[in-house]
Parts: sequence; structure tokens; C-alpha cells
Amino acid sequence: MTAATRWALAGALLGALAAAVVFAPARWVAWALLQASQGRVVLGHAQGTVWSGHARVTLTGGPGSRDALTLPGQLSWKLDGSGGWGGLAARLTLRHQDLMPAPLVLRLQPGLGPWSLSLAEGKTLDTTPGRPEGPSGASSGASSGPPAGAAPRAASGSTSGATVLWPAAWLSALGTPWNTLQPSGLLRLSSPGFTLQMAPGGLRLQGSVVLEATDIASRLSTLPRLGSYRVVVAGTGAGSEAATVQLNTLDGALLLSGSGQWTGARLRLRGEARAAPGQEAALQNLLNLIGTRDGARSILSIG
Repeated sequence: MTAATRWALAGALLGALAAAVVFAPARWVAWALLQASQGRVVLGHAQGTVWSGHARVTLTGGPGSRDALTLPGQLSWKLDGSGGWGGLAARLTLRHQDLMPAPLVLRLQPGLGPWSLSLAEGKTLDTTPGRPEGPSGASSGASSGPPAGAAPRAASGSTSGATVLWPAAWLSALGTPWNTLQPSGLLRLSSPGFTLQMAPGGLRLQGSVVLEATDIASRLSTLPRLGSYRVVVAGTGAGSEAATVQLNTLDGALLLSGSGQWTGARLRLRGEARAAPGQEAALQNLLNLIGTRDGARSILSIG
């Protein structure tokens, strides 16, 4: 083989490698998210490339589960090196035509060590959800019909952080115990800013994320409203230190409290549930199902 032939082959191989990177299909993103979520988040009908694409999002209870819910609209993404961060950092922009009319912008920082994903400052997302497709709507699984109710509405601002709202009923698609509880109400996920470090030992969180569950109800209780609750996940991201998890009741008839840790690979929470004075009879069935009874309280254990 002559030197010219070797150079030609090397050039062809490099060209093929570059083309594979540039035109990497969107289904690679779908596969990575499926693995990371242990089969609970499925990107169906993924189109485009790793760098710019879109797909339908389906929530499931994982492998073998019959619970599934396909969200209305499509999730789209764009990954590029613009945005003024310099170096190898890239900007990941997520949009959802129904749930995220205002884009959610994240900063992706690759490296030889841990990778990091940060919430970019200067973006706020606030959406009001409509009724989803799925077990309680018009379709389930990977169906692609229009949403059963009105499309969500959104408003964006200029403050830092991000907020996303969605119906608590969507949790039923994640299987046990949500499909039994059949919750309703509103979930609000917000953060003033965070960084997730993706290291071999798992995810590490720096900053905080807050989940507020408002006006929650369940088919297991005759009460029209159980209450409102807040879960705060906070971490330093230092070393192998786990993030702390705190559960508190804001108001309502069902009193929840608990604390635990999130390591990025596992959530561990211990707490209790009680009925507010005068609501014991109405919550008896629910307290028996959500934990182990210990007198008037029910012991909660996750992980």
C-alpha cells in the first residue's frame, strides 16, 4: 500500500467519523434518556439529530408496566456551542410547543472528569397545564392524538431560575403507587439555579430544586382536597456528599413530613403521615395504604 493510499484511507475514515458525529440521529438521544430514566421516559418518533431534533414524550412505569401517558405536543432540543460560555461548554435549549412556549436553557460542560449540566441564568418558565392524554384522557401509550383539553398557556419573565407546572394526574403513568392513588392537583417544579455533576459514581447536585404540590386530592379519599406540600432537594455538590431532601405540609387535612437523601442514583426518605384533627375517619383508608400504621400515624418509607 502506497503512502498516498494510506493518506486517502485515513482521510476517508476521518470524514466518516466527522459525518457520524455531525449527523448522529435523534434516536441516540431517545436511547440515552431511556437508559438514564430506567425506561420511565420514552422519546417516541424522534426526528432530526443529536444536535437539533424533536420527539413525543411518553411517561411509563418502567419495563413491564402497562401504565403509560403520552404528553400533548412535542419536545424539541437544540445543542450548540454559542452563548458566550467559551471553551467546550455548550448551550442546550429545550422547548415544548404546549408546555414550554418559553425555552428552558441549560449549560452543558463536558470534560475529562465529571460533566456538568447547569440552569442558565436569566430564564423563567411558567406554564399552566391543560388536560393530558393518557389513562384519564383520550389516549395512552405512544398515541399521538391532540390533547383532550385546552392547550397550556405560558408566560416568561427576565428573572433567573425556572418554573414548570404540570398536572399531578400525570404521575399515574409512572405506575405504583401513583396509579393506585390517582392524584389530582398541580405540581410546580422550580429552582433559582442548580448544577448537576455527572460523575462515574452518580449525579451530584449543587444548588436547590423545589417541588410544590398544590391542592392535591386522591380517589382513595372522600375529601375534595388533601392539602398542599413542598419537597426541597438541596446539595453542595462537594465530593460524594448526598443532597438533602425535606418534605413538609403547607396546609390541608393530610399532614405529611419527612427527610432523607438523594444521591443521584437513589432517593431515600423516611417520614410520617397523619390526619388533621377531625379528619381521622375520612383519611383512615388512605393512611392504611400509603404506609405502615403506627397508631394514629402512618410511617412513610421510600428507598
